[in-house]
Amino acid sequence: MDYLESAAFTPAWSPTELLHARTVFGGMPRYLSLLDDRSGVGDNYERLVLDPDGALHEETTRLLNAELSEPRVYASILMAVSQGRTKAGEIITAAGIPPSSLQKYLERLEELGLVQRRRSVNATPAAKNLRYRLADPFIASWHRYALPHLSALRVRGSQGAWARFVAPTLDRDPAAAPATFEDVSRTWVARHMDEFWTGEHGEIGTLIQGSGQQAAELDVACALGRGQQRRWLLGECKWQEQPVDHWALRQLQDNAARHLGAADVERWLLFSRAGFHASLTAAPDLRLVTLDELYAPTAGRL
Repeated sequence: MDYLESAAFTPAWSPTELLHARTVFGGMPRYLSLLDDRSGVGDNYERLVLDPDGALHEETTRLLNAELSEPRVYASILMAVSQGRTKAGEIITAAGIPPSSLQKYLERLEELGLVQRRRSVNATPAAKNLRYRLADPFIASWHRYALPHLSALRVRGSQGAWARFVAPTLDRDPAAAPATFEDVSRTWVARHMDEFWTGEHGEIGTLIQGSGQQAAELDVACALGRGQQRRWLLGECKWQEQPVDHWALRQLQDNAARHLGAADVERWLLFSRAGFHASLTAAPDLRLVTLDELYAPTAGRL
């Protein structure tokens, strides 16, 4: 389910809570049906996932044991990717597996819908600049927050575990809430494409620099039109507690120049958790989108 369909299960939660829930529970209806929005996301995660007796505590283990012949090897790969090792060499080192075996394991995980490969939207089919990510946020959260602390959870229980194990990095880890915010922003663009472009366009994805420098990636990118008439829709997502100012726009434009040179940009997009500085206002070529707008009811239109 997409982020708006998922949000319908817990209407009492704020947009920030909804995005946190998306980060740790994902969009599986069965998981979402167990949530109780009369308490917070953390309370629900402790009750369902971190508690050794929780309804979802053994969910990932059951899945891997049922579907995979070498669950420990696959678990090590999933753990590596959940911790931000997104390139093949990084996964090999972190998981401790032979380089010749990685592709076999990754292909199986892709078949099961547990891992996705990412490439830059302007890459050719033969490009080797691939990144990998966990496709299911719930699986990712289990490997990030529960699996490393199973012994402590069995001894101390789950009470307070959200504050100890999840909250300190949830908003700062680029692979956690910031990555969910980027996914949600790209989905919003897909739903609102007619606001920006009515003709032919490519997929909505990211622009990834070949060197892998995170700062030079563009979070939202879509080629509009084709051939020499092609233009671009480019965006930056800021999951921070301070309002976004002109620096974010400048960073977006600088990174765009690194990737695309003097390419024509139809619209710049800035997405912000905490809104925008008063000096930064929308313009014909600049669209500002807040977290509240992403979760506004009107965002659900097709």
